[in-house]
Amino acid sequence: ESDDVCIIGGRPAMGKTAWAISLIKNLCFKDNKTMLFFSLEMSKDRIIRRILSSLTKIDSNKIKYGHCDGYELKKLEEAKALEGWNNIHIVDGSQNIKDIESYINVINGNNKLDLFVIDYLQKIIPQKTDSRYAEVTRISNDVKRIVMLQRIPCIALAQLNRDVARSGKRPSLPDLKESGEIEQDASIVGFLHRPEYYGDTMDGQGNSLEGLGEFIVAKNRDGEIGITEMQVDLKTSNWTDLYT
Repeated sequence: ESDDVCIIGGRPAMGKTAWAISLIKNLCFKDNKTMLFFSLEMSKDRIIRRILSSLTKIDSNKIKYGHCDGYELKKLEEAKALEGWNNIHIVDGSQNIKDIESYINVINGNNKLDLFVIDYLQKIIPQKTDSRYAEVTRISNDVKRIVMLQRIPCIALAQLNRDVARSGKRPSLPDLKESGEIEQDASIVGFLHRPEYYGDTMDGQGNSLEGLGEFIVAKNRDGEIGITEMQVDLKTSNWTDLYT
């Protein structure tokens, strides 16, 4: 049991959903945890296809367009038969906070959830107020309330603004400032960053940044902050540890 809200922020195209798919693979298929996944932007079919891609390391477009060879089809069939599918419950489409709470109540009543994930926070249908800041604050407060009430932790992805002046720079806590009081409600705030997206192909030491991502822990009430380098393959929705 936990009352933690973990926010994972990223600018568009940083691979937030891919990171969430990797989370599903690790928690539901490897660690046997039960998760409720709210996909507010992508269809359930697309999420399932991306999970299959992550599990098999087959490009999700090959799966989508039916371009898999016999060996790959065998791998897909094996992946479809895994017991981990029983641990993941996917809800797609637009939802308001009451819808989300209802799904949590029903599925937790039947399956005892270990956590719920929202992709992504600002896509929750708001109760109309005077400003977007107030709307997102209300959404964030409501998510925290659900977590406190149910004692089920939440990981919520958050979209950061495309700030041209800061393009290419690592995201940091001030980037959440326009997104209501998300930071205040969160126990942990992390950011995803891919330097190569901005054309940075080498670091200061001349090492290649191709396929590298950064998982930045910017706030952690009970632990350390810092940056972890990861290997990123968006074609198969995999964020994996970088073994040095």
